[in-house]
Amino acid sequence: MRTPLDLARGEPPSWHLISQTSKSYSDYPIYLRSELWKIHNEARKIIQRAAQRMKASYDKTSNYVPFALKQQVWLYTPLRVKGLSPKLQSHWTGPWEIIKILSDTVCRIQLLENKNKIQHVNIDRLAPYTCTQ
Repeated sequence: MRTPLDLARGEPPSWHLISQTSKSYSDYPIYLRSELWKIHNEARKIIQRAAQRMKASYDKTSNYVPFALKQQVWLYTPLRVKGLSPKLQSHWTGPWEIIKILSDTVCRIQLLENKNKIQHVNIDRLAPYTCTQ
């Protein structure tokens, strides 16, 4: 039996794909569960492909530099100082020293001028320190 609502919205999703012999209300939840499982697996594959594309795109611009313990580095801190033009401000502070490497992307650094100042930072914010004197 079709109602005006069925004509406006159509039949329930994928209900017309169930074979004519098993078209009963008790079979629909089983069919729906299997269809949702298929959709979930397909969505998971799409998300994995998107993650791989994003990683490849990030790796193109990433400048990975392997750092070692006791190595001196610059730390990127883009803070603005009031009253000074942003063009004239240096966004790199340091020298800092790497005191512990926590993972591939995170390390603990210590300011050489103030031994009490310790930070955990991502290595993307670090650059090798070269003495200019």
